[in-house]
Amino acid sequence: MSFLSVDPRSKVLLENHSNSLLVRFDTQLEIIADRYLTFFKERRRIEATYIDSLRKLHRRAKTVDASFGPRAEPTTTRVAWDKVRDDLEREANTQQAFVDSLDHDVIKPLTTLKESKDERRKRIEENLKRSAALFADHAENKISKLQQVYLKKYHPHQYARSTHMSQRPEDAPNKSLGGKISAIFRGRWEDSRDPEPPKLSTSEEVSDDDCRGALSYLNTLRLMWAESLGDGYDCLEELVFTSTVKDVLVKYMDAMITTCTKHDELAMGTRAEVEKALAGTDTSDLRGSFRRALSFSIPPRTLYHSYRPGEYTDLVFGVPLVDVETNEDNVPKVMRMCIEEVEKRGLNTKGIYSLRRRFESERPFSFSSTDNIYSVAGLLKCYLWDLPEPLFMLSLQDYRNYKQNRARFTENNFSLLRSKIRKLYPIHRASLRALLRHLLRVSSHSDTNATIVDALAGYLCYAVLTACKAEFSDQ
Repeated sequence: MSFLSVDPRSKVLLENHSNSLLVRFDTQLEIIADRYLTFFKERRRIEATYIDSLRKLHRRAKTVDASFGPRAEPTTTRVAWDKVRDDLEREANTQQAFVDSLDHDVIKPLTTLKESKDERRKRIEENLKRSAALFADHAENKISKLQQVYLKKYHPHQYARSTHMSQRPEDAPNKSLGGKISAIFRGRWEDSRDPEPPKLSTSEEVSDDDCRGALSYLNTLRLMWAESLGDGYDCLEELVFTSTVKDVLVKYMDAMITTCTKHDELAMGTRAEVEKALAGTDTSDLRGSFRRALSFSIPPRTLYHSYRPGEYTDLVFGVPLVDVETNEDNVPKVMRMCIEEVEKRGLNTKGIYSLRRRFESERPFSFSSTDNIYSVAGLLKCYLWDLPEPLFMLSLQDYRNYKQNRARFTENNFSLLRSKIRKLYPIHRASLRALLRHLLRVSSHSDTNATIVDALAGYLCYAVLTACKAEFSDQ
């Protein structure tokens, strides 16, 4: 007869490995669910919200456009706008195709993978629990009973000692796997008298074949447990190294590239349609209606009254300097433009300021290189002569005193004239300064333009210094 022996660590070892397998399985399933599925589902929700917003904006834009009549804007602009507005619907369709690709090529394979592995995990757990229960039941019940019968029949003294010692509270057998076996074989030889073995009944007969069969069946259960554990690790390895996640990531990026390409093609096509529409002929009558509305809206002109008899139609010439709009240099625009043009092209022109030309205009004007420089100089003279008040207020009596006592004025460094200049309005003072500097530059080229200081004084004296032109004209 053989003796049955079961390692008490077998069940604990198999249980630890089973728990480790299930924990790793749960971790991989959580990665698929919390990392990949959560990300792609949230991305799909964002895209769906974006598509809905695009379509709402398109409907609202069409409603607004329907409220305006066809004659409210140029036809070319309206056609181009219709292209841009309808591009929203095409963009929404492109995004919808991307969402459909997410559903079919990304979310669905991941969901299928997770659900299938969840089912596999449940089956593996059930198989491990069933194998563990069968192994434990056979080891703790069948094998233990066979051991007792074996000892009782073939080793009655040892059976008696184990039975006697099992009644000691300090030697109570362990309830775990192998507890009964260890309780039998750790007896102490404290009592020198051996108890007599009990008589065996025919029901307690056991053969060596029974022991070998029980042990063989126990090993079979162990192999079943190990096979279930191996299937679990194979499934775990398949889950960890599956190509599904890799394929999903590639398909996701392919869908992104396809969507971006469609958006680019859509934008380029809409751009070409917009340019074509804007390059077309505008058939609306808005321009003519604007001109008619403008002509009816402008009130009649208010004519300016100066010292001249009657109404004066020019708002450039004959206007007092204090009423003229200037920029930061306080010089009227006509004076500034004439001075700049003469200094640009007329410093070497012979007889500059010797001719008097009349040039009046109420429209905005500018000079070109083809304008006659004499006309430009004459324009400056006309502007100065037509001023209601001269640049420098000098009465006829003061003018005569200056001519008669010029030496005295020179000795005093023209203090009287300086004091009068300081009392001028800022625009008069700035305009006088700009004119005198200009005339000084003109006279500095007298060798080519034959215009000396005395000639310039004769040309412009009455236009600059007179206080009352009628008084001088009488003289």
